[in-house]
Amino acid sequence: SLDRPTGIEFATDLSLKFVYIMEVKENSPAQLSPTPVEVGDQLVAVNGDECIGQAFGDVATLLGEKPAQSLRFRFFRGSKQELLNAVGREDYVPTVAKVKSIQQDKTEEAFEIAAGANLRDSLIENGVEVYNMAQGRFTNCNGKQLCGTC
Repeated sequence: SLDRPTGIEFATDLSLKFVYIMEVKENSPAQLSPTPVEVGDQLVAVNGDECIGQAFGDVATLLGEKPAQSLRFRFFRGSKQELLNAVGREDYVPTVAKVKSIQQDKTEEAFEIAAGANLRDSLIENGVEVYNMAQGRFTNCNGKQLCGTC
């Protein structure tokens, strides 16, 4: 059980799931806990509610409930894959995404990009024309998704 503020900064993998400890603040309840909390520990449960593989927003909701009370955590020390193996799950999120682009002339381009990468930038890096040339390049919004041509 840790008093609030706990002194823990959480992060997630690229899927925005699988919450882990990114930082433990100096002299915080987390650092001074009789059971040490370490950077890299995987968050397994909050106040008895399992949160393995839950979206970060759902975990944030669990963390925000009953703000006047201490938080009870359960952590796993190891990698995400080791955690999934330990609990008998295989829902590991890949770190690579496969992309297939079909151009107007019906040619296909297939390649892999890092999961979570900017798709537009990755398409351009792989030689895929992202602009609707009927609109012309004068509508280029520099990747801000405002011109509607990519």
